[in-house]
This record gives sequence, C-alpha cells and structure tokens, in this order.
Amino acid sequence: MKYSEDLCLGLVFLYTVTLSPILKLWPLGFCYQQTFCLKFSNLTNENIEFHTESEKYNMSKKHTTPTFIKQYYEERTNLTYKAYTQIYTDGSKNTDGVGSAFYIPALNVKKKFKLNKHMSSYSAELYAIYMSMKYINTLSDHQFVIFTDSQAAVRAVDNSIKGSRGDGIVINIIEEIQKSSKRIILHWIPGHCGIVQNETADKLAKEAIYEEEIHQILHVPSDDFKAYQNKRYIDLFNNKITQSTKARWYINIQGSTTKQPWFTNSRFKRCETINICRIRYGHGTVNSYLHRIGQYFTPLCLNCTLGKPETLEHLLLECPNFEYARTQAFNKIKTIWSKLTDQKLTQLMKLNDLEIYKEINKYLVYIKKQI
Repeated sequence: MKYSEDLCLGLVFLYTVTLSPILKLWPLGFCYQQTFCLKFSNLTNENIEFHTESEKYNMSKKHTTPTFIKQYYEERTNLTYKAYTQIYTDGSKNTDGVGSAFYIPALNVKKKFKLNKHMSSYSAELYAIYMSMKYINTLSDHQFVIFTDSQAAVRAVDNSIKGSRGDGIVINIIEEIQKSSKRIILHWIPGHCGIVQNETADKLAKEAIYEEEIHQILHVPSDDFKAYQNKRYIDLFNNKITQSTKARWYINIQGSTTKQPWFTNSRFKRCETINICRIRYGHGTVNSYLHRIGQYFTPLCLNCTLGKPETLEHLLLECPNFEYARTQAFNKIKTIWSKLTDQKLTQLMKLNDLEIYKEINKYLVYIKKQI
C-alpha cells in the first residue's frame, strides 16, 4: 500500500491515498482514490466572485405552480442575468447507468458524459458542474451563471468555500474556481417545471447514459464506492438468508435486512420489545418450545382441552381459554382477520405494523404472560 503525503506547516493540504496493489482484487475494476480536504481557508483570490443562490427567493414547487416558477425564472434569466453567459447542468441515473451534461444556449454548446454506473445521481450533478467549470476556463467571456436543479450540489460547493470539509468532485470544482479569473454564479432552479433550457440539459444527461464510452477523468467518489459496497454485501447477505434452510420462521417474517430495526420509532417498553422480538424469532416461553429444549415435561397447552401443542400461534390466536382477552385487546387485528389464511401469526408479524404489535402486547398483559 503506497501512501503519498504532502505536509506544509500552516497551509491547507490534500492527502491522497492510492490503493494500487489491491486494485485487481476490487469488484468495480476502477482506480480508487480518497481525497480529504479539512479546510478551504486559502481560497482568497480577489479575482474570484463565486455566489450560491438556492432557496433565497422562497421558490418552492410544493407551494407554487409550475407556470409561475417558469415565468419567474425566465424573467431572471432575461433581465438579471442578461449580460451573463448562461449554462444549464444536469445529472441522471437509472437502472441502465449514469449520465451527466451541460448546455450553453447562447453558444449552442451541448456536452454529455457517460459516467461509471456506480456513481450516484448527486455525483452526476456535481460532475456536470465540474465539466462546465472546466469549459468556462477555456472561454474568453468573464461573467457566467451556472444553473442546476440540485440544491444538494449548490450547498456542498457553498459550504466547502465557506470552510466546511469537502471531498471528491467538490474539491475538483473548487480547484477550477481557483484557476479562474471570472465572475461565476452557481444558481439553483427547480427541475421539471417547464424551463426549456433545463429540460434540454436533462434530456442530454439521459442520452449520455447510452453513450458508448465512459467519460472518466475523475475517480468514483469514495461515498459512492462505499454505497455500492454496502448495497452489494446487503444483497449477498439477503441471497444467503433467502436460500438458507434454517430460521425459516424469521425469514418468512423479515424477508430481507433493513437499515433500521422495526422498534426504532415504537416507544415500546423494553419488555414489550422483547415480547415482539421473541415472537418474530419464533422462540418464546411456550410449552412446545420449552419441551423441545428439554425445559418442560409436555409440549401441549394446559390452558385448554383441545390437546394441541402450545405454540406461539396457538397461545396468541387460537386458545379458547383466552378468547375474551383477544376480544378486548384486538381491534385492528379483527379488521384484517378475514384476509389471513394459513400461518396467521406469521402473516400478522410480517406486516411490521406497530399498532398490531401494541395489540399483541396488550393481549399478553390481559393473560398475564411474558413471552
């Protein structure tokens, strides 16, 4: 593993780690470079004026009609930024790949770039801004406004210039700004509101996905790489448990892994959470389970005369001795009862409905049972 590090006392520095020896072992088949930038306090070139504008004008698609938004921004482009060279950028991602593009109406310049399929749509938006910045530095004009419909991209560049930590493509955008002697405004506009130039950029970005060659002058950002690896291993794990012959009860309920456990927003007491967890696992203090592990003399239910094993499903849904408790505790469960077929308890637990879980805990209180 090779490390290259440039340290300058009192100055901001870039720290680059290149993992070349293990490159061939990595699943993506691309070079991996992670860049950290702790601060951009040295960005003090007086020739540079870089402005970011996003929600400053209180324009929201949620509370404003698309027609009004379109008229508002056409007025701004025709009056406020009449003397500026206007650039529209966009990024796109779908199941086929990732694309990025920018469009300069005054010069009839249309540039589109097919990107690595593992890059995010956010990175595609930043990449479009970066490529437009590189193009700006080749032009003789001195005033530019870059329009993007990604508020996250605008904030990322703005925060980095103000001194917050930046990484990946943002650092490269800052580098292009440092090279420039022009006035540049980065401006957010709402997407899909009928702004013709922005729709053109969006169309170009979508077309870029189907270009033949990948345009890759920057490495895949580390955050995108980690997101890919995370998804990849989650998929591998899900395939593993799906094919497993063990823990079928739990697999039928859970199905696949989730980012958060079911009880994250439940506000359940600890004992209530334990009850539901044990039911989901299929291992509770019922006679059938206790008998199986040698801790009870019989698997049968001793609360009724049906002669059936006391399973979780029998205790919670079938035992006639606790019918009154079910009548008192179950409300939502009653409304969906007719839709349930075999393995009713598994189907109930599979819904991951906190209201149903509350009713089950209420029922357990009525029958004075801790699972």
